[in-house]
Amino acid sequence: MQTNTIKYIGCFFEPELLKRSLENYERQKLSKEISYPHVTFAYRPEEIPAMLFGQRVTVRAIGYSCNGENEALLVEFVNLPESLKAYTKNIAVPHITLSIAESAKAVNSYKLDFKPIAPFSLVGVFGGMDETGTVRTRLF
Repeated sequence: MQTNTIKYIGCFFEPELLKRSLENYERQKLSKEISYPHVTFAYRPEEIPAMLFGQRVTVRAIGYSCNGENEALLVEFVNLPESLKAYTKNIAVPHITLSIAESAKAVNSYKLDFKPIAPFSLVGVFGGMDETGTVRTRLF
């Protein structure tokens, strides 16, 4: 697989299921909703572990924050396949960006001051976002 076709790898979540999980939480939604919510494992990775695409990952949302620029959930890994653990070691603050302001960058969500929330679990799928904006969760 060509490494230049994948922009980032991570765990992707079904947007509608995530929205339903957030229905009972007070949110401060920003103008640009993230179309493919995910936890980024690596941006512009040197190695694309495509053989691991499709593996299920469970996270627990434990915090929430919005500073007017970025809105995100703080998460912790609950069920992470052994084969993916090495790819999460460099994630300083595991989070799922929910929305951003017009001029904001999603990458800055890790800087938010997260406040504890009533935890809930989410199941996602490991994959990659390619240069065209397509989520790949299995081999090409």
